[in-house]
Amino acid sequence: MNLSTIAQFNLQRYPKTNDPSLRAWNAADEYLVKYLSQALAPNANSKSLKAIIINDQFGALTLALRSLQPLIWTDSYLSLQAITQNLKENIESVDLETFVDQQSVSLQLEETDKSVFLAHENGDLLTDQFDLVVMRVPKHNSLLQLQLQAIKPLLGNDTLVVAGGMTKEIHNSTTRIFENIIGPTRTTLAEKKSRLIISQNVPKHVTQLDIASYTIADQGLQAIGLPGVFSREKLDLGARVLIEYLPDIASNTLVADVGCGNGVLGALMAKKQPQSQIILCDESALAIHSARLTFAANRLTNGLCYHSDVFDAVPQSNFDYILCNPPFHQQNTQTLSIATKMFLQSAERLKSSGELRVVANRHLKYGPILRRYFKKVTIISDDKRFIVWLAREPKK
Repeated sequence: MNLSTIAQFNLQRYPKTNDPSLRAWNAADEYLVKYLSQALAPNANSKSLKAIIINDQFGALTLALRSLQPLIWTDSYLSLQAITQNLKENIESVDLETFVDQQSVSLQLEETDKSVFLAHENGDLLTDQFDLVVMRVPKHNSLLQLQLQAIKPLLGNDTLVVAGGMTKEIHNSTTRIFENIIGPTRTTLAEKKSRLIISQNVPKHVTQLDIASYTIADQGLQAIGLPGVFSREKLDLGARVLIEYLPDIASNTLVADVGCGNGVLGALMAKKQPQSQIILCDESALAIHSARLTFAANRLTNGLCYHSDVFDAVPQSNFDYILCNPPFHQQNTQTLSIATKMFLQSAERLKSSGELRVVANRHLKYGPILRRYFKKVTIISDDKRFIVWLAREPKK
C-alpha cells in the first residue's frame, strides 16, 4: 500500500512558532509511515482496515494514513487542535466538524468503579475490534500503560500494534509494558535515532487502572492523579510555594485554576470558601478527570472542569482571581508560548480589579511578559528556586 509521505504536507506546530528548528514531525513519524507502507503493501483492501492512531502530536500521522480513515485518540487538547488545523491546511475537502464527530475518540472514566473505555464524541462506546493500532510512545510509562489497557479489549488475534519513538524515549521498561499488556514484543533497528515497537496481541486479563493519590497533611486535602498527569504522585514544589500565597476569598468569588493538573490549587480554594465557584481547565483530558476525582475525594461540589487550551473552551469570564503554575515544556521542547497565552487570556478574563497569581522557576523570564498584559506586576515571594508573581490591573 502506498501511503502519503509526510514531506508532501505543509505541517505547522500548534501553537505556531517562528523557530525553524522546531518541526511538526520527527524521524519517529517518518519511520512509522515507512514501515506501514511496507507492512500494508500486500493488503489490497487496506481501506477496509479498522485503524486507530494514538498520540499523534501535530497531525503528521493522521495525514499520512488518511486513506485508512483512522480514528484519532489523543489526551491533548493542543494536539487535537494541531491535527484539525493541519487537516484544514492540507485537505481542502475535509469537514472538520464531521472529522471530530466521527474520527476523534476520547477516554471516558467511570468514576464509581474507576473503569475506562473509549468513546466517540457523541458518547457512543467503541465496540468493534481494530486491525491496526499506530502509536507515538508517550512521555510517561504510566500513560502508556493506561492507553494500552484501554485499547486492549478492542484488539483481535491478528491486530498489528506498532509504536514509534525516538531512541531516547524507548527503554527496556517501555517494551516490558507492551509485553505485559499486549503480548510478544520486538523492537526494530534504530533509524535516524528513532525506533519502532511491534507487538502481537495475545488475549489476557487487563490489570487494574493505576491511580495515584497523596495527602497534603497540613491542608487536610487528598489529591488524586491519573497516569500521565503532572505531579500525580506528590505535590509539586512550585505548587507548594504558591499554596502559601493563596488569597483569602469571600463567598460568591469566581476563581480559575488554569493548567490545573490534578486540581490541587483549585480544590484548596474550593475548600477555603465553599460558597465560591472554582473553574478548572487543562489541555490534558486525564488531568481534568483527575481534578474531578480530587474534588469528589474531598466532597467539594463548587468546581467546574473544562478540557481546554487555556480558556478557549471555558465560557466564564470576569474572574476575581486566577491561579497559574504554567508548564514550560510542550512534548520535549522548552517554550514560553504556553505561559504567554495563559497570561494574555488571564488579562482578558479577569475583572478590572482581579488578580493573577503565578508561580514559576526563577530562571523563567516571565516579568516582561506579564508587564505586557498587566499594569502592575510585583514579586510576592522570591527564593532560590521559585518566584511568585502578582499581576493586577489587566490591560484591556
